[in-house]
Amino acid sequence: MMKYVEDYSVSTLIVKDLSRLGREYFYMGRLQDFIFPAYDVRFIAINDDVDSAKGENDFAVFKNVFNDTLS
Repeated sequence: MMKYVEDYSVSTLIVKDLSRLGREYFYMGRLQDFIFPAYDVRFIAINDDVDSAKGENDFAVFKNVFNDTLS
C-alpha cells in the first residue's frame, strides 16, 4: 500500500477503523501527521470517525494508544 502512496497513485485511503491500518502508536502518528499530508493523501477511518479532510480528531490519539496496548 505504501508503494502506491509514495508513487502518488492514491488520493484517498479508507479503512474500517484505525487498527486496520496499524497498531503501533508512533507509526500511526507518523503516518497521519507527516506521511499522508506529505503525499496529499486523504485518510478516512469509518468506524472511528476520522477524516483528515475534516481536521484532526481528538480521540484518534487515544484510540491509537489503546490499539497499541492491545497488540
